[in-house]
Amino acid sequence: MIADLVIHNGIIATAETTFPASVAIKGEKILAVGAPDAMPQAADILDAAGLHLMPGAIDVHVHFRDPGYPHKEDWESGTAAAAFGGVTTVFDMPNTIPPTGTAEILAAKHAIAGAKAHVDYGLYGLLGEDTIAHVPELVAGGVIGFKLYMGNTFGKIPSPSTGAMLEAFEVVAPTGKRVSLHAEENSIMERRQQRLNDAGRSDPLAHLASMCCIYLRRRSLRRWLRRKRAASTSPARPARTIFCCRRTTTRNSAASFASIRRSAKKKIRRRSGRR
Repeated sequence: MIADLVIHNGIIATAETTFPASVAIKGEKILAVGAPDAMPQAADILDAAGLHLMPGAIDVHVHFRDPGYPHKEDWESGTAAAAFGGVTTVFDMPNTIPPTGTAEILAAKHAIAGAKAHVDYGLYGLLGEDTIAHVPELVAGGVIGFKLYMGNTFGKIPSPSTGAMLEAFEVVAPTGKRVSLHAEENSIMERRQQRLNDAGRSDPLAHLASMCCIYLRRRSLRRWLRRKRAASTSPARPARTIFCCRRTTTRNSAASFASIRRSAKKKIRRRSGRR
């Protein structure tokens, strides 16, 4: 048998170890791994001296804005960047314009991706209030799964009602496809966005300032861990959790960003029990 490609002199990296070996490839599949003299003849030979060989990565969450906003990124530029980074398969989200919610739109997006992509790809179908009826045809059209947005997202896709969400899960379950969920609450997002808009906040740090933080009181956490280690018969007192909102800041500078980073590192040390 003649292989399409044989790679010599590379170092193969697995989850457990690394070792020198040659690799033969045919039909985009690994045909053989072993000593150089054990490899079949090949149409092409690649000398990978000084390089590592490893399986291509799969990125299951990409946003190529094509169709709709290809000036931001399209299938050609996005998959070229993926290939340079060792990513050989990408799964694109459905919140393009128009959203991938019907068989016709899915077919059109497949045509665009198939003409431009440099790597293998898969497409998510949109799971929303008005697309539940399209689930069978989207599955037949080749979606790799579904995405459901509970909050406002790119493309202004309306979030489905709770009843529609439950029905959507029930419809998708028999197909064996997975549902990727943007687990948010749209009213919270809109209220926080409005509050920042009213304060004149449109800087990049406004996104960070809109988040909620969870603080764990260090002493309570340490006490709970000591009791757990000692296997006390008395019920351990859990750490008190305090929900609070991050104070918004009007500063927009590298100094304020550095301050936020320092604060985040302190919280991480507190949660891990280190000073």
